Amino acid sequence: MSEDKKDDGYLDSLKAEALRQIDAGRSVILMRQNKKPLYPWKKFQTEIPSKTMMETLFDLLTPEEVPMLALILGPVSGDFWALDLDGADAVRWAEANAPFTGWRVRTPRGMHWYYRMPRDGPLDIISPEGFSWNGLDVVPDLKDGAAVDLRGPGSCLVIPPSKGISGLYFWDVLDSVPPPYWAPWEVGPMKPHSGGNGGSRE
Repeated sequence: MSEDKKDDGYLDSLKAEALRQIDAGRSVILMRQNKKPLYPWKKFQTEIPSKTMMETLFDLLTPEEVPMLALILGPVSGDFWALDLDGADAVRWAEANAPFTGWRVRTPRGMHWYYRMPRDGPLDIISPEGFSWNGLDVVPDLKDGAAVDLRGPGSCLVIPPSKGISGLYFWDVLDSVPPPYWAPWEVGPMKPHSGGNGGSRE
C-alpha cells in the first residue's frame, strides 16, 4: 500500500469496522484483494477473534498489503446466511421474491442480502432432510450471466468499507436493524456445484 493510501483513512475505517463487528459478537477476518485470507481462518468459523488480535493484525500489515474485511456466516456470528446476488437480474429477482432485509451490501458485481436462520429452541436449526448449501444459480433463467448463490455457515463475505480490485463495498441499507428470519431452502431448488460452501465471492 502506498503512503497516499495509508493516509486516506482507509485502514483506520476498516479497523474501526472490524472492532465494531467484534463488539457486536460477530467473527470477521482480513482478506487480500484477491479474496484470499491473510492468515489461516478455520478457527474463526467457530470463534470470534479478540479485539487485541485484530488490532495486532492491522499493526503487522506490510506497506504493500491493502486488506479487505469479511464477515463469517453461521452460528459464530448470529446464525447469518446470505443471498449472493451477482448481476442486475439477480438483484431484481430478490427485490421481487425475497423478504426485505435491513442488511444489504452493494458489491462491485451486485449485492449481498443477509438473513438469519429460523430456529426451533436455542440451539437446533431447522433444516429439511436433504438440504445442502452446495447450491449455485438456485434461481434459473436469469439474464446476462446473473446468479443467485446461497452463502451459509462457514462461508465469508466481504463487507463495507472494503475496497476490492473491482470497486467499493458499501451499505445499501444500514445494518441498524437485525436481519429477518428466513429459511434458505425457501429460495428455490438446489443446483449442485463443486465449489462447496466455503470461501468468498464478490
